[in-house]
Amino acid sequence: MITYEELKQLVHYDPYLGQFSSLEVSHSQRFYGEILGNKRKDGSVEFRLKGKLYYAHRLAVLYMTGKHPKLNVIHKDKNKSYNAWSNLEEVDRRTVLARTPTKSTKNTSGVVGVSKLRASKQWRAQIRNGGGVLNVVHTEDFIEAVAHRLAAEQCLGLANGSSAQIYMDKYVKGELDAV
Repeated sequence: MITYEELKQLVHYDPYLGQFSSLEVSHSQRFYGEILGNKRKDGSVEFRLKGKLYYAHRLAVLYMTGKHPKLNVIHKDKNKSYNAWSNLEEVDRRTVLARTPTKSTKNTSGVVGVSKLRASKQWRAQIRNGGGVLNVVHTEDFIEAVAHRLAAEQCLGLANGSSAQIYMDKYVKGELDAV
């Protein structure tokens, strides 16, 4: 594993742009000042140093703090290729899971945490918090259910980029109709 001192000798990190550049020429024909990194299929950036592959966001933490991250490093805006220091946050696994909810395969609404109840034909908005499920509202209006889900996400600090946020933004702009 690369040390802080080795990292500082090999690369420069621009905390505003979130880019690494080479500080020396190597046998791999790397040029001084060359921007480092290859974009992976998942969007994250990686590059080799001393024969080992590293994620740019994890090296950014090492570069800025002098210590390898002990926890998960996430991108606040969910853009895994934007490694600016202001966009990175070190969080525990529970926080990662809470901030990346997945839509059930049974979900037909298109919004995480909003589903139609068969028996009552009402829309239910719910959210997971601390391992439990909180039922936010039961209503006949889909948009109201989405708005309640979004409000719950905002209270828990989870709304940025959520499916409820995206749906409401499109609805307000008139880009789609209510279900």
